[in-house]
Amino acid sequence: MSNTTGATEYGKKGESPFYMDLKDLTHVSYRACWKQMLSFIVRAELDWTKEERPQYRLTQSQRIKCAKLTQKAAVFEGVVVTEEMGRDERERMADLDRVFSQFRIELIDHSLIGNPYESPIISGLSILGIGSGETG
Repeated sequence: MSNTTGATEYGKKGESPFYMDLKDLTHVSYRACWKQMLSFIVRAELDWTKEERPQYRLTQSQRIKCAKLTQKAAVFEGVVVTEEMGRDERERMADLDRVFSQFRIELIDHSLIGNPYESPIISGLSILGIGSGETG
């Protein structure tokens, strides 16, 4: 049996575990969408009044991760990221990346019990005009 889809059998390494046939620059489009959606969520949490806010509410864990993210990100306000950054700056950037990843995981791990727009991700995607069955 050949392994053409990237699936692995127990004890065998897959040829390409994350095979994706993406068109040129698709990953750039996906990353831009994530950035816009996360920017929307953070702005809604920090800047908008109760009346302006979307329907979703962050869970307690999501709020904690969002607060941690904004605290870490504040240190980088106005900083230009370059290859010549020192070790301390690179470590702080790596820490920011970890906190950002934890926040994204918390957003993805949001249980959908009632209205799907109670999810920050679904709410963010709807703001971007991405609906069911659309890819971007």
